[in-house]
Amino acid sequence: MIKVVVNSSPLIGLSMIDKVDLLWQLFDEVLIPEGVFNEITAASTEQSYGKQELERALKESKCSVYQVKDKNLVSKLIGKLHQGEVEVIVAGKEESVNFVVIDEITARNLAEAFSLNPIGTIGVLRLAKRAGLVDSIKPYLDELKLKKFRISDKIYYDILKSEGELTI
Repeated sequence: MIKVVVNSSPLIGLSMIDKVDLLWQLFDEVLIPEGVFNEITAASTEQSYGKQELERALKESKCSVYQVKDKNLVSKLIGKLHQGEVEVIVAGKEESVNFVVIDEITARNLAEAFSLNPIGTIGVLRLAKRAGLVDSIKPYLDELKLKKFRISDKIYYDILKSEGELTI
């Protein structure tokens, strides 16, 4: 059973390319920390990325909202990272998850310091390709870049090269 905790950035990124469903297809248990849930659902419009998908997934029991237990640790880590990122890491530790799905490099580094395995939006796409859920990731990376989702040119080209999708 593969269990993950997901931060807001991957939810938003996957929503931008209409692929949030990859989370439910790839992973057996998807936890959304309360801070992440609040950040996504507090968006002011129904068209806000991730909001409708998350609300629908909760109703369909494809994911669940998780309340972290160690509030003291969360308090100590706030300031180094945002609330949602901290809760993803603390929840990951509390629940012994397989992966924390988080994009921000500082948060990924802290997750690794807590002996967690971080993957990001691109990591989800790579897993989906390996599982045969998508044929290639280049169209999705292109769409993310077009919609101003932050992917450096170096990461873009390195990923496409490693996936055998770089055509020059």
